[in-house]
Amino acid sequence: MNCDEALRLIDGYHDGELDSMHSVEIERHLAACDNCAARLNKLRVLREAVEQTAFSAPRDLRASVLASLHTPPVENAKPRLGLTIGLALAAALVLGFFLAQVFPGNSSEKTLLAALTDSHIRSLVGTQAIPAPPIRAVRASPRRPTRPGPQLLNARDGPECARFP
Repeated sequence: MNCDEALRLIDGYHDGELDSMHSVEIERHLAACDNCAARLNKLRVLREAVEQTAFSAPRDLRASVLASLHTPPVENAKPRLGLTIGLALAAALVLGFFLAQVFPGNSSEKTLLAALTDSHIRSLVGTQAIPAPPIRAVRASPRRPTRPGPQLLNARDGPECARFP
């Protein structure tokens, strides 16, 4: 055992908290190391000084403290309805926020992806009544498409906002 290990265990040895194996190891180290033995001696002197300065509380003080500890419980405690409602609303708000993160609503990306998937499936099946043009970026000035088919009015708008030229 070196001095670093002994310094970690010396307080437990002084308090009698170590098991027998560690106690034997630290006793061997203390017999060989004067610095660690001096540290243990300082702990013993400190304990003796603290024990000499200890005093007991006067009986009156002890009785008043014990009496204050045994106060009867309040029987007519009113429930705080406002606090309860406030906490319930806060919990509902937090729950709603996290549910909105987990289950987001329809976004324009999802609508666009659904339109693309539907168009692709119709073309594979061969039941497409009106040929759909390729999806183009929305322009500032409305133009007529070169091929007939639905055109989205706005990138945010879903298929319900499509117009046919």
